[in-house]
Amino acid sequence: MKAASQKSGLTMIELLVATFIGMLTFLVLFYVSLTIQNNINVSSGILGITQTSRFAANRMMRDIREANEVKSSYSTYTSGNTTLIISIPVTDVNGIIIGYDIVIYTLDAPDPAKLRRIVYAVPGSSRVNESEIIAQDIKSLLFSSNGTALSSVSDKSTIKILTIDVATAKIIMGVERLNEVIVASSLRNKK
Repeated sequence: MKAASQKSGLTMIELLVATFIGMLTFLVLFYVSLTIQNNINVSSGILGITQTSRFAANRMMRDIREANEVKSSYSTYTSGNTTLIISIPVTDVNGIIIGYDIVIYTLDAPDPAKLRRIVYAVPGSSRVNESEIIAQDIKSLLFSSNGTALSSVSDKSTIKILTIDVATAKIIMGVERLNEVIVASSLRNKK
């Protein structure tokens, strides 16, 4: 009897099984990394709109706390649900009021998804005349006082507390993501 000859190496079936297992492992790892990347993109987008709405609200609140009055109108602007006009006292080094800066927050006319801040500064003010976009991706903006929309307040000079409701939205991975910030503050010396 002849001894069966011993062959070393892998058979074709063993190679096919090993290749299949390797490809399956690669596909699972690829799917996991793709899912992680999508989650990072969604989280980054949500963080972006959250920061936008908070920044816009904080910027407006800073000016509102310094303001002494909500104005009914100024130039071509009228205070309403989506436009706010405030006057901010400007003092000299002795604390004497030398004038009032006018600050306007409004949705941008060409693109209402942008929030514009306009400053009309008086001479001697630390502010400068400017018109700048301070936030984008605005979904809605509402100014109110004591639960009443600003456009329904007849005498705006009596407003003591102002509420801002700003919502930002963005399409992220095919889904609209929304963030809303509601803040309130009293005007200067009107508590």
